[in-house]
Amino acid sequence: MNWTKIFLYEVDHGLCSSVIDSAGNVLLIDCGKGAYFSPIKHMADELGVSLRNLDIDLFVLSHPHGDHIEDVDNLLKANLKNKCHTSFDSYTDEELRGGIHKKVIII
Repeated sequence: MNWTKIFLYEVDHGLCSSVIDSAGNVLLIDCGKGAYFSPIKHMADELGVSLRNLDIDLFVLSHPHGDHIEDVDNLLKANLKNKCHTSFDSYTDEELRGGIHKKVIII
């Protein structure tokens, strides 16, 4: 039977999330952490592996604020296969009329 687990983590100042499917594929969106809680450690525990053996198939960073990357130390201990950074910037009507376009950057 196929299944998908979606986790929303409250990390003191906001949320980050992960998706784990029955094949063990892992998607992590942002990597904030709470004072006493690491979503990345939770994912490893959920899969029954150490941080060094945690495969993260795709990591998406919604925007580069400190509260979205606080758990980067644990993220770097995992096996990070793919990374994506996207920034959701807002523009005035005048800027949009002048040709400013939102970009998605893959790193």
